[in-house]
Amino acid sequence: MLKWQGYYLSDHTSALKAEAKDAEQMWHQQIPAPMLPAHIKTILEQAQTKQQTVIIYTNITDLEQRFQVPLIGRIQGWENQMLYLGDANFVAITDIRAVMIDSTD
Repeated sequence: MLKWQGYYLSDHTSALKAEAKDAEQMWHQQIPAPMLPAHIKTILEQAQTKQQTVIIYTNITDLEQRFQVPLIGRIQGWENQMLYLGDANFVAITDIRAVMIDSTD
């Protein structure tokens, strides 16, 4: 019985790794192309004025070159070159790759 438990665990682990790899590939495909800084600024100003929720993609990656999970929230304010989204979410404006207004808002 012990032998079969190890075999099941190995198959299960392989399946989980394959799923994680597929999810990672999908994530990389969903990263939008970089936007011009002027366009980013225009969208951020519009979203703040109209109190709309934004989705912010950053250029920040981990050691495996995976992009950081996008930040989602309403713009609470600006200070120097930092954007505050609330819930302790700060992002440097220079780190923003792309921004979109959340269509579900």
